[in-house]
Amino acid sequence: MTRKGKPHPGRGDMPKGPQAPPAGGGAPPAKVRRAIVALADGRRISLADLPPADTQRWVASRKELVAIAVRHGLISADEACARYDLSPEELEGWIAAWMRHGRAGLKVSAARRPAATRRRARKPAGSDPPPDRASGRSSSDRG
Repeated sequence: MTRKGKPHPGRGDMPKGPQAPPAGGGAPPAKVRRAIVALADGRRISLADLPPADTQRWVASRKELVAIAVRHGLISADEACARYDLSPEELEGWIAAWMRHGRAGLKVSAARRPAATRRRARKPAGSDPPPDRASGRSSSDRG
């Protein structure tokens, strides 16, 4: 009420306290979508941070944003596939590579390397087998 005894416009018609559900049960509540996702490293991402729907060049950083958004519930996998014209298998591959190797796993050069060279550590320089004492040749030089 104002000082003159008149109610404030729009304030008197607001119910106070919890409201009862609508009669007849009503529709089930819609699934709540997260507007912003806070990551463990302190970054925050939102829908505005995602790549445009018409993206043609998929660099590792863009793939990573989509993988994070799906993994943390910012968008569903179905929404991501429809928005970016991806197959479910391709999106699952991005997410698995990101979870296993981080952004580096999403780089095209990492996918093109043979699996054996990705798993095996590089041999340090000078790590050839020791030469055979009698002949002066290494064991790999013998035929």
